[in-house]
Amino acid sequence: GTIIASNGICVSNPVSFTITNSDTTNCEVLTSTITYSDIFISELFDEEVGSDGFVEIYNPTPNLVNLNQYTLKRYANVGHASPSTTLTLTGTLAPNKTILLGTGEICGLLPNANFGSGFNQNDEFRLEKGGIDIDIVQTPVDLPGYNLKRRLDVVAPKATFLLSDWLSDDSESCLEHDLGTYPLSLAN
Repeated sequence: GTIIASNGICVSNPVSFTITNSDTTNCEVLTSTITYSDIFISELFDEEVGSDGFVEIYNPTPNLVNLNQYTLKRYANVGHASPSTTLTLTGTLAPNKTILLGTGEICGLLPNANFGSGFNQNDEFRLEKGGIDIDIVQTPVDLPGYNLKRRLDVVAPKATFLLSDWLSDDSESCLEHDLGTYPLSLAN
Protein backbone atom coordinates (compact mmCIF):
# COMPACT_ATOMS: atom_id res chain seq x y z
CA GLY A 1 0.00 0.00 0.00
CA THR A 2 0.89 3.66 0.13
CA ILE A 3 0.81 6.08 3.07
CA ILE A 4 0.70 9.86 2.87
CA ALA A 5 1.23 11.63 6.20
CA SER A 6 0.17 15.15 7.16
CA ASN A 7 0.85 17.05 10.36
CA GLY A 8 -1.37 19.98 9.38
CA ILE A 9 1.61 21.96 8.11
CA CYS A 10 2.91 19.85 5.28
CA VAL A 11 2.11 16.62 3.47
CA SER A 12 4.70 13.91 2.85
CA ASN A 13 5.48 12.26 -0.43
CA PRO A 14 3.79 8.86 -0.85
CA VAL A 15 5.73 6.09 0.90
CA SER A 16 5.27 2.41 0.01
CA PHE A 17 4.79 -0.16 2.75
CA THR A 18 4.03 -3.86 3.22
CA ILE A 19 1.63 -5.21 5.85
CA THR A 20 3.42 -7.81 7.94
CA ASN A 21 0.67 -8.44 10.50
CA SER A 22 -3.03 -7.74 10.00
CA ASP A 23 -4.17 -8.55 13.55
CA THR A 24 -6.54 -5.73 14.57
CA THR A 25 -7.89 -7.17 17.84
CA ASN A 26 -6.44 -4.30 19.93
CA CYS A 27 -7.23 -1.54 17.45
CA GLU A 28 -9.86 1.11 18.00
CA VAL A 29 -11.96 1.87 14.94
CA LEU A 30 -13.49 5.33 14.76
CA THR A 31 -16.91 5.39 13.18
CA SER A 32 -19.58 8.02 12.95
CA THR A 33 -23.30 7.39 13.06
CA ILE A 34 -24.06 10.98 12.09
CA THR A 35 -26.01 11.37 8.88
CA TYR A 36 -25.65 14.85 7.46
CA SER A 37 -28.75 16.26 5.80
CA ASP A 38 -27.48 19.47 4.22
CA ILE A 39 -24.48 21.72 3.63
CA PHE A 40 -23.02 23.52 6.65
CA ILE A 41 -20.40 26.01 7.79
CA SER A 42 -17.32 23.90 8.48
CA GLU A 43 -14.71 26.54 9.30
CA LEU A 44 -14.24 30.25 10.04
CA PHE A 45 -10.86 31.95 9.74
CA ASP A 46 -10.17 35.59 10.68
CA GLU A 47 -6.92 37.44 10.19
CA GLU A 48 -5.82 39.34 13.27
CA VAL A 49 -4.27 42.09 11.18
CA GLY A 50 -6.80 43.72 8.89
CA SER A 51 -10.36 42.58 8.38
CA ASP A 52 -9.97 39.67 5.99
CA GLY A 53 -11.50 36.28 6.64
CA PHE A 54 -12.94 33.11 5.16
CA VAL A 55 -16.13 31.14 5.73
CA GLU A 56 -15.78 27.54 4.53
CA ILE A 57 -18.97 25.69 3.59
CA TYR A 58 -18.95 21.90 3.17
CA ASN A 59 -21.27 19.52 1.33
CA PRO A 60 -21.33 16.19 3.25
CA THR A 61 -24.15 14.73 1.20
CA PRO A 62 -23.78 12.30 -1.72
CA ASN A 63 -25.62 14.79 -3.96
CA LEU A 64 -24.65 17.80 -6.02
CA VAL A 65 -26.21 20.76 -4.17
CA ASN A 66 -27.76 23.71 -6.01
CA LEU A 67 -26.54 26.72 -4.00
CA ASN A 68 -29.11 29.16 -5.41
CA GLN A 69 -31.46 28.45 -2.49
CA TYR A 70 -28.85 29.43 0.15
CA THR A 71 -27.83 32.77 1.65
CA LEU A 72 -24.95 33.52 4.02
CA LYS A 73 -25.43 36.47 6.37
CA ARG A 74 -22.84 38.12 8.61
CA TYR A 75 -24.02 40.09 11.62
CA ALA A 76 -21.46 42.62 12.92
CA ASN A 77 -22.29 41.58 16.48
CA VAL A 78 -23.98 38.52 17.93
CA GLY A 79 -27.67 39.23 18.39
CA HIS A 80 -27.97 42.15 15.97
CA ALA A 81 -31.36 42.29 14.28
CA SER A 82 -30.03 43.09 10.79
CA PRO A 83 -27.09 41.58 8.92
CA SER A 84 -24.20 43.82 7.88
CA THR A 85 -23.42 41.62 4.87
CA THR A 86 -25.61 39.26 2.83
CA LEU A 87 -24.36 36.93 0.10
CA THR A 88 -26.77 34.91 -2.03
CA LEU A 89 -24.90 31.79 -3.07
CA THR A 90 -24.86 30.67 -6.70
CA GLY A 91 -23.75 27.63 -8.65
CA THR A 92 -23.43 24.11 -7.31
CA LEU A 93 -21.36 22.33 -4.67
CA ALA A 94 -20.18 18.80 -5.39
CA PRO A 95 -20.41 16.01 -2.79
CA ASN A 96 -17.64 16.07 -0.16
CA LYS A 97 -16.33 19.42 -1.41
CA THR A 98 -16.01 22.88 0.10
CA ILE A 99 -16.31 26.45 -1.07
CA LEU A 100 -14.55 29.43 0.47
CA LEU A 101 -16.42 32.68 0.88
CA GLY A 102 -14.17 35.52 1.88
CA THR A 103 -13.09 39.11 1.89
CA GLY A 104 -9.95 38.75 -0.21
CA GLU A 105 -6.77 36.77 -0.71
CA ILE A 106 -5.46 35.05 2.41
CA CYS A 107 -2.56 32.60 2.54
CA GLY A 108 -2.42 32.62 -1.26
CA LEU A 109 -6.05 31.45 -1.45
CA LEU A 110 -8.77 33.38 -3.23
CA PRO A 111 -12.41 33.01 -2.22
CA ASN A 112 -14.91 31.28 -4.53
CA ALA A 113 -17.13 34.31 -3.87
CA ASN A 114 -16.42 37.69 -2.30
CA PHE A 115 -18.17 38.25 0.99
CA GLY A 116 -17.87 41.98 1.53
CA SER A 117 -15.45 43.19 4.17
CA GLY A 118 -14.82 43.14 7.86
CA PHE A 119 -14.48 39.95 9.86
CA ASN A 120 -13.77 40.45 13.53
CA GLN A 121 -14.57 39.20 17.00
CA ASN A 122 -18.19 38.88 18.11
CA ASP A 123 -19.53 38.28 14.58
CA GLU A 124 -22.40 35.93 13.90
CA PHE A 125 -22.76 33.98 10.64
CA ARG A 126 -26.06 32.47 9.53
CA LEU A 127 -26.52 30.07 6.64
CA GLU A 128 -30.09 30.21 5.39
CA LYS A 129 -31.95 27.88 3.08
CA GLY A 130 -35.13 29.28 1.60
CA GLY A 131 -35.10 32.11 4.16
CA ILE A 132 -34.81 29.79 7.19
CA ASP A 133 -31.68 29.62 9.37
CA ILE A 134 -30.15 26.14 9.09
CA ASP A 135 -26.68 26.82 10.55
CA ILE A 136 -25.45 29.50 12.99
CA VAL A 137 -21.88 30.18 14.08
CA GLN A 138 -20.77 32.84 16.55
CA THR A 139 -17.18 34.00 16.73
CA PRO A 140 -15.18 34.44 19.94
CA VAL A 141 -15.86 37.75 21.67
CA ASP A 142 -12.27 38.38 22.74
CA LEU A 143 -10.21 37.03 19.86
CA PRO A 144 -9.26 39.26 16.96
CA GLY A 145 -7.68 36.66 14.72
CA TYR A 146 -9.15 33.18 15.23
CA ASN A 147 -9.88 29.85 13.61
CA LEU A 148 -13.01 27.80 14.32
CA LYS A 149 -13.29 24.32 12.80
CA ARG A 150 -16.42 22.20 13.29
CA ARG A 151 -15.77 18.95 15.13
CA LEU A 152 -16.35 15.77 13.14
CA ASP A 153 -18.49 14.11 15.82
CA VAL A 154 -21.32 16.66 15.99
CA VAL A 155 -24.59 17.06 14.13
CA ALA A 156 -24.57 19.71 11.41
CA PRO A 157 -26.07 21.92 10.20
CA LYS A 158 -27.38 23.30 13.46
CA ALA A 159 -29.56 26.40 13.93
CA THR A 160 -28.38 26.77 17.53
CA PHE A 161 -24.74 27.66 18.19
CA LEU A 162 -22.82 25.55 20.72
CA LEU A 163 -19.16 26.44 21.27
CA SER A 164 -18.51 22.81 22.25
CA ASP A 165 -19.21 21.82 18.61
CA TRP A 166 -16.09 23.68 17.51
CA LEU A 167 -12.33 23.43 17.81
CA SER A 168 -10.87 26.90 18.20
CA ASP A 169 -7.55 28.65 18.46
CA ASP A 170 -6.20 32.13 18.10
CA SER A 171 -3.44 31.26 15.65
CA GLU A 172 -3.42 33.35 12.53
CA SER A 173 -0.77 31.23 10.84
CA CYS A 174 -1.95 29.96 7.47
CA LEU A 175 0.44 27.03 7.84
CA GLU A 176 -1.58 25.64 10.76
CA HIS A 177 -4.94 25.51 8.97
CA ASP A 178 -6.24 23.53 6.02
CA LEU A 179 -8.57 26.14 4.57
CA GLY A 180 -10.65 24.79 1.72
CA THR A 181 -10.66 21.16 2.89
CA TYR A 182 -12.82 19.30 5.36
CA PRO A 183 -12.58 15.57 6.29
CA LEU A 184 -15.17 13.27 4.78
CA SER A 185 -15.85 11.32 7.98
CA LEU A 186 -14.23 9.85 11.06
CA ALA A 187 -13.93 6.44 9.41
CA ASN A 188 -12.33 7.46 6.10
